[in-house]
Amino acid sequence: MSYSDPKDVYTTEDLMRLVKSDGTIHTSVTIRGEYLREISGVEKISGSLGSVDSKLESFGSLKEVGGDVWFSIHTVEPLIKELGQLKTVGGDLRLNDLNIRSLGGLRRVGGNL
Repeated sequence: MSYSDPKDVYTTEDLMRLVKSDGTIHTSVTIRGEYLREISGVEKISGSLGSVDSKLESFGSLKEVGGDVWFSIHTVEPLIKELGQLKTVGGDLRLNDLNIRSLGGLRRVGGNL
């Protein structure tokens, strides 16, 4: 995978503009703000998935992230409590300061947990 700047995503519309017909996003994504609550319509993110001050509640149908998954909390805390259908994280999975109750279907983390 080649490096590219992450795409900032604030709304479902922003997210859907990045999704290809096979349910894949071929770049890194950073979710920001309070409007996107669920990652719906996406099965794979080839790059990393970050969340900065978002109110994300669900990974929806997301099953694979090729890079890291991380959360940065400054003023807004994500509402996510479980990883749902997420099975594979190719890089690090950083859940610091989150109240995760269930790892759901997680089977593999390629880096640190």
